[in-house]
Amino acid sequence: SGHRLGGGAASTPPTPPARVAGGPPRFLECLVTPKLTFSLVRQPHWGSVHDIDQDVLRKAFLSRFPVVIDMAPFRFDCVGNPRLGDAQHCKLVFKIRADDADEERVLLKILCEVEKSYEAKYKKQLEEARTEMLSNSMTFQVMATEIRERQTSTSAKYDKEIRKLNDHLGHNQKRLFLLEQEKHLGEGENERLKSEVANLNSENRTLRKRVDTIEGELSTLKAWVESQQEKERRREAEASGEYEEEEDGPVPLTMGSDEQRRMAGLEPLDKRGAAPPAG
Repeated sequence: SGHRLGGGAASTPPTPPARVAGGPPRFLECLVTPKLTFSLVRQPHWGSVHDIDQDVLRKAFLSRFPVVIDMAPFRFDCVGNPRLGDAQHCKLVFKIRADDADEERVLLKILCEVEKSYEAKYKKQLEEARTEMLSNSMTFQVMATEIRERQTSTSAKYDKEIRKLNDHLGHNQKRLFLLEQEKHLGEGENERLKSEVANLNSENRTLRKRVDTIEGELSTLKAWVESQQEKERRREAEASGEYEEEEDGPVPLTMGSDEQRRMAGLEPLDKRGAAPPAG
């Protein structure tokens, strides 16, 4: 079961190191020509080099590299036939061989496998980053779409409210304009009414003065008429006394002068001394 390029089957965990009488674990120090070394945990059932399984050697060798490469085509051949003693550490020398490559090109093949593994690793990381970026981009696009829709909805709502406010403001401005016109007209009407009231007050004062004057004149005329009537009654009384003194009977009393007749409210006598006929 070898390791495949670009993430093959996961390697099985290494067997716990063998302990001798509760002491520290023993290791086999392996040298791969020319100068590649790795450590291999020694197992109790290993009596010789041939007891070491190739998969165990491959897994121990892969611990030298930060990436996993395909070690299935490679095998480890021990130089000589050393025995595994009871020593704490033992050094073994191996040669790596491949069925499809010459001995001098085995290390180059390993390096090519390492390069391919790195390339696969970077491609995988790049693909993951690309997938994450696309996912983030889609998420961002969805969020941007939602934000645009919300902005459009909010903008439409605010535009509607602004139109309502503008209409209300225009209506209020018209009402204010009409109220100002009514105010100016009212002020003009008030001024006119004030002027008319002032004129009426002036006329009223003039009429009051005229009425007072006429009342004075009427009082004077009434007093004069009363005095004239009193005089007329006296004259009539005097005239009645002259009738009684006549022996031959009553004779009509005729006032002699025109001035006396005018004062008494009578027509003046004509040139022959007779009063004009009534009517």
